[in-house]
Amino acid sequence: TVKALFLSGSGSLVLPTRRVTLTTAALTQTGVTITGSGQVQVNGAFTWSGGSHEGVGLTNVTGSVTISGNVALATRTFNTQSTVSWTSGAMTGSLSATWNSYGNFTAQQATLSTSAPVATQLPKLNLFSSLISSGSAVIGWPLTGTGTSSVNVLSGAQLAINGGGLTSG
Repeated sequence: TVKALFLSGSGSLVLPTRRVTLTTAALTQTGVTITGSGQVQVNGAFTWSGGSHEGVGLTNVTGSVTISGNVALATRTFNTQSTVSWTSGAMTGSLSATWNSYGNFTAQQATLSTSAPVATQLPKLNLFSSLISSGSAVIGWPLTGTGTSSVNVLSGAQLAINGGGLTSG
């Protein structure tokens, strides 16, 4: 377990097998590609303003997540257990990437876009709590919700959900 990890620059952090787990109490990522089939476990806050998460592995964050920059998610599963505050920037999703959001998800000036070459490789956002728009947000991924998930657009804010999707529960 690493106390705190700061990833910056243009290199790669490769987690080559599913048996490899990088565990940290906090993660700040301003660059670098995290890739491979291994797991990243963040037990505290994750601040993400650059770089990407790729490969068939899993990134699991139990603390709060703050996104403020252009980031990418490809193939990987990204689980957020607590609140997500997306203040600015865009996330490009591709190759069947999946984001499971279990805490409140607040999008201010945010865009989820896709670069999937075919419909079967579209990324998806699974919402298990609430999505709150407090600025101008565009969700261009298929959006699913189950149980008590809700979408709230605050006064003066805008939210565009143009990736399709479905809800149940």
